[in-house]
Amino acid sequence: DFEQVFPGPTRTHLVYSDDDFGLPHLQAHGHAAYSALMARHHMRLHVLEGCDHNCSRESMRARLEPLLLEILAEH
Repeated sequence: DFEQVFPGPTRTHLVYSDDDFGLPHLQAHGHAAYSALMARHHMRLHVLEGCDHNCSRESMRARLEPLLLEILAEH
């Protein structure tokens, strides 16, 4: 139940890579719950292009780090 995992109102950022199967799986098999979750004002989704699911290469981390710094700067 997403309500229990992400109760709000704390801003929450989900970060996925574009080759991660978790997001498409969530969108396909939990579509209604996912849509309701992402409609909440405190939820944000970020998809990193050209990265694997754990940003294992330096070039991938070079994409992740600015995003994380941007997220931290918002607070």
